[in-house]
Amino acid sequence: KYPIPLLPEALTIKYGGHPDQLSLSTPAMDRYRVQSLEKILEEEPLSRIQRFELLEELILKLSYLYEGAARRRKDSHVYLKKLMDYRDVRARM
Repeated sequence: KYPIPLLPEALTIKYGGHPDQLSLSTPAMDRYRVQSLEKILEEEPLSRIQRFELLEELILKLSYLYEGAARRRKDSHVYLKKLMDYRDVRARM
């Protein structure tokens, strides 16, 4: 694969709240991000650092999903289980 370096500072200005904003028409978009990260974790050969960073992002996204589901009382147990499982995986690294 090809290395993609990241810069420490944000170079974009983000604006939110547009009427055609995708997140307004598709609830809990982080579900799709979690699915993608899980697929990468399962299928791609990752270095230890890459795996750790991926787990960090996965845990962050699952935290958002869990908090949102808990507020709405919808399937929060599913996200909590995954969140705890991935925290355990990260702790064993």
